[in-house]
Amino acid sequence: DICKIDGCKEKTYQNNKSGVCNKHINGHYRKTLKSKLLEEMGSACVCCDERDPMFLQIDHVFNDGHKDRKKTRGGRSGLSYYQLLKIWNETPERLQLLCSNCNHAKAKNGGIIYRPKKFTRRKLR
Repeated sequence: DICKIDGCKEKTYQNNKSGVCNKHINGHYRKTLKSKLLEEMGSACVCCDERDPMFLQIDHVFNDGHKDRKKTRGGRSGLSYYQLLKIWNETPERLQLLCSNCNHAKAKNGGIIYRPKKFTRRKLR
């Protein structure tokens, strides 16, 4: 059988009752886990209160993400949302939500959250 998602020509596997290929099943699973994780973490940047999920990133408070990557992925980049959810449930004080700007500023500021003296807001064009 062919995947029932419009335009997809991937085959489904024999025991797959959903009618959707693995690529689309995994994408849905990732989005569901990410939504659950963001909700449990408060759905907002701890620094500036940004709430758009497009900009939110999971940050290791103590800059020790390399230890988790080494333990779970052999040092390869990135952790799955499943692994991050597991860390959050075991030791929530180790993770926080930052927007991409605040996460980048933290990296540039030696691993310390950067809080500008004055927030500037630009108008959208």
